[in-house]
Amino acid sequence: MSLRDRLRRRGDGGDEASDTSEPGGSGASGASGARDDISDFDPHSDGDYRCAEPELLLRFARPVVLETDPRHPDPARGEFTQSGRFVVQRRFGRPVVYTVLDYRPGAMTVRRTDTSVTGPQGTAELDFVFEPDER
Repeated sequence: MSLRDRLRRRGDGGDEASDTSEPGGSGASGASGARDDISDFDPHSDGDYRCAEPELLLRFARPVVLETDPRHPDPARGEFTQSGRFVVQRRFGRPVVYTVLDYRPGAMTVRRTDTSVTGPQGTAELDFVFEPDER
């Protein structure tokens, strides 16, 4: 257990009601609006995670993650960790920050923050579904 987790538990006050949040609900806790931390993020590496709107693909190959967007010729690259947070960036582009809010083996919900777009328009909550490679 990390120091941050210990401090979070100490400041929790034993309120277990905040731990029962559901994805897509009002699972926000505290002033920052953060959900429970993901500590075992282990995405599939034998396929793509697809988001329909906007059309995005994420592909993971430990520790690399690629974001493919049909509007851009080159993919954005970055590295991911088990914490479920990662940053991808295109060559000469601004970083895009991902935070995994909910992770299940075949799907995940993320908060995607595009730092090239200012204001609330730059942040979106997106659902990705896993599609395995065809064999």
